[in-house]
Amino acid sequence: MRQWYYIIDHNKTGPVSEVVLRGMLGAGVLDQRTWVWTDGFPGWTLVSHVDGLGDGTPIAWPAVDPADRLPEPTQEEREPWFLHIGIANLLLMELLSGSLFQLYWFYRNWRYLRDRDREPMMPFWRAYLNVFWMHALLRRIRRDQQLSSTRPPAFPAGVLATIWVALNTGGAVAGLRHEEYGPIITGLAAHAGCLCLVPVQSAINQANRRRSPQPRMSRWNLGLVVRLGLALMLATSVLP
Repeated sequence: MRQWYYIIDHNKTGPVSEVVLRGMLGAGVLDQRTWVWTDGFPGWTLVSHVDGLGDGTPIAWPAVDPADRLPEPTQEEREPWFLHIGIANLLLMELLSGSLFQLYWFYRNWRYLRDRDREPMMPFWRAYLNVFWMHALLRRIRRDQQLSSTRPPAFPAGVLATIWVALNTGGAVAGLRHEEYGPIITGLAAHAGCLCLVPVQSAINQANRRRSPQPRMSRWNLGLVVRLGLALMLATSVLP
């Protein structure tokens, strides 16, 4: 059976059978402007130029590989899905900010969902009351259609959310019961909870890298590392 390759989001994908290719065309995943290739073709061509697939437009083979002259991605296409940040930077910011970066992580992802889906929500309060919204956020990221279009996320949303809530609530309760070591216990529990975000962030980063080899990272994220580092050095220099 003939196998087909196609270009989507500037990436060559395949092979797929003709049945699958027709199904993607019927579902609107691909359209008449999609570049395709199969064994026997002298080069890539548009679906609209392929007999039996297109709309009957005469075949006009391109002289060069269209992947070499695809248009530059738009600003919207360069913007990452959800909060894009490297795992090492995520953990570093967590340590430098004393777990405050987790609040920002929740806020940015809720804000992304609000802006993209135009939902009437308040990201700040969902981030501030993250214990009550943790399960909802991880489930939405886990089932997000954008992320699944490149590679379905495989992290266990319910398990990670439950562990995160247990660590943070348990750490807060234990901190109240132990006056001397309370802040240390609470801080360690919060830092341990950040590890639950690592599989989620890894899935987001993988999806962003698949759609764009060099997804953009917010300048705020990069600058925060420097600012927090300077603040930490200043604080330690003035402490006895």
